[in-house]
Amino acid sequence: MKFNNYTEFYNAIKDLDTTHCPTLKFFLAAVSNINVGCGCTKKTRTAFALSKYEALVNDLTEYEKDVLSIKFGKDIEFLTDSKSYGKI
Repeated sequence: MKFNNYTEFYNAIKDLDTTHCPTLKFFLAAVSNINVGCGCTKKTRTAFALSKYEALVNDLTEYEKDVLSIKFGKDIEFLTDSKSYGKI
């Protein structure tokens, strides 16, 4: 499964139970907060959410990788602007 950007990934996992998934929970919160607050800092919040997405490959726990593999199968790839940030 390939995710072309953080929005696709967010929409695919937003209903997951993230009780034991701190990295995914933090990513979901970062994306959820993009449209919260002053418009003058929206670019910063967007960049932060993107950075969390790009770091997922390295930051996910083994448990979180297993949860994602159960939902999406093996070989999950994270992309942005056709650049791959890795597979799990």
